[in-house]
Amino acid sequence: MTQPPADATRPARLRCGHLALPRTPKDLSISHVSLAEFAPALARWLPGLWSAGLHHHSGPDHRHARTDRVWTPFDERPSLARFEPVTDAVLTGPNGQGLYLLPHRAERVLVCPLIPDDLHEDITDRMLAPPCITVPASPARAAWRLQDRLLPYYLGALDSARRAQRAARTLAQPASLPHHFTPPPAGAVRGR
Repeated sequence: MTQPPADATRPARLRCGHLALPRTPKDLSISHVSLAEFAPALARWLPGLWSAGLHHHSGPDHRHARTDRVWTPFDERPSLARFEPVTDAVLTGPNGQGLYLLPHRAERVLVCPLIPDDLHEDITDRMLAPPCITVPASPARAAWRLQDRLLPYYLGALDSARRAQRAARTLAQPASLPHHFTPPPAGAVRGR
């Protein structure tokens, strides 16, 4: 069975069924989403205090600082790192939460959860990663979709990862000794 040729307005499908991400700024010309307007509006719709930061890239070196912190299953990180957006945004929420926004397709935005700075990647690689999802370009609809399909899993994974990291640090610390050692009474020590 042969697949129909992919036209310029639709992303090609990979054999595994996942959508292929556009890889060059030329491919992003089909996107009509302005992250400069979308990201702050989405931040206002999300529960809690969220802020938006927009980033413009002149080359791939600047973007890797954020894509390296995207919380995806370990084997999917290289595929996301090959994606070369001209503009992306990061939403920063309460308690260190972060969401990475990329223009994906016409009227769609890809939202990926970020690993907070206080968590080590060795901990998060052993856990089930929260999903990356696409949301519509309407901030109200996107906020509803994030609250329904991403934030519950992301917050649960953050809580589990922080508990696992605290437990790992507790196990790695030596047992605490008493600060003042008091020797046993002289009569209690037996000679050999």
